[in-house]
Amino acid sequence: MSRKARLTLLKPHRQLFMCNAIGAILEGWGTVKYAQERERKLKEL
Repeated sequence: MSRKARLTLLKPHRQLFMCNAIGAILEGWGTVKYAQERERKLKEL
């Protein structure tokens, strides 16, 4: 298998990995924000 063919095979995989990483980061950030909001509401009660 040539080097170029291998790179073409890896390209979509790398993009998918990036999307998953960004998704995971956003999900984690959302969870943190949600926890902070909930904590603040509990203090207000």
